[in-house]
Amino acid sequence: MSYDILIFDADNTLLDFDFAEKQAHKNASKIFNLEVNETLYRTYQKINDSWWKKYEQALFTKDEITVFRFKEYLALINSNVDPSLFNQTFLNELSNCTQTISGAYEVLENLKKLNKRIFIATNGITRVQQKRLNTQDFIKFVDGIFVSEEMGYPKPELNFFINAQKKANLTFDKSTAYAKVNRPIPVTLYILSSILTLHGISTSVKLSYETSLITFTVESEVI
Repeated sequence: MSYDILIFDADNTLLDFDFAEKQAHKNASKIFNLEVNETLYRTYQKINDSWWKKYEQALFTKDEITVFRFKEYLALINSNVDPSLFNQTFLNELSNCTQTISGAYEVLENLKKLNKRIFIATNGITRVQQKRLNTQDFIKFVDGIFVSEEMGYPKPELNFFINAQKKANLTFDKSTAYAKVNRPIPVTLYILSSILTLHGISTSVKLSYETSLITFTVESEVI
C-alpha cells in the first residue's frame, strides 16, 4: 500500500518533547527559586498528563488546562507563585527547546524525494510549536502544520481532521497515514481509512527507517 499524504505528530515523533519539557520545567522552577528534582518533575508530569487528557476529551480549553496544571502542582508543593505567571515562563522556556528526534530530518527528506505530501498535527500551544518547528531544517519538507487552536478542536477529534482537510484542500482516504511515535523507532502509524472513521484505527502499520531507507509494512487489517 502506498501512502501519498503523511501527517506526523510533532512531539516525540519529530521534536524531542521529553527533553524540552524537562528542561523547561527545570528552568522555570529556577527562575522562581523553586526546588527542582526528579521526584518533583515526575509529580508535575503526572498532573500535566491528566490535564492534557481532559483537554483531548474537550472538557476544558487549552488556556484553562495550561494554567490549571500549574495551579494544582504549585499548591501541592506549597508554593504561592502565580500559576498563570509560572505557565507563561514555562512556555517561554519550552519554545526555546528545539531538539529533534534522531533521524527526523532524514525521514522527511527521503519522503519528500518520494513526492509525498507531509503535514504536522499538534495539540501544542501555537506560538510555542511554531517557534520550535519553524527553526528546524526539516520544515522545508513540510507542506503544512495543523494546530488544534487553529483547527478549533483538539486531535484526535474528528472535527480536527475535517477542518485540517478543508484548510489544506486535502482528501483523506486509505492513502493517508497519521504517524505518532513513542521512542525508540520503529514508528507506529495509524491509518486514516476515511474522514468518517477517523476515531477508529483501521490499519496498523510500522514505518521502519534508517538514514536512507524507508519501508512501510502492513501488520494487520481491522476493516
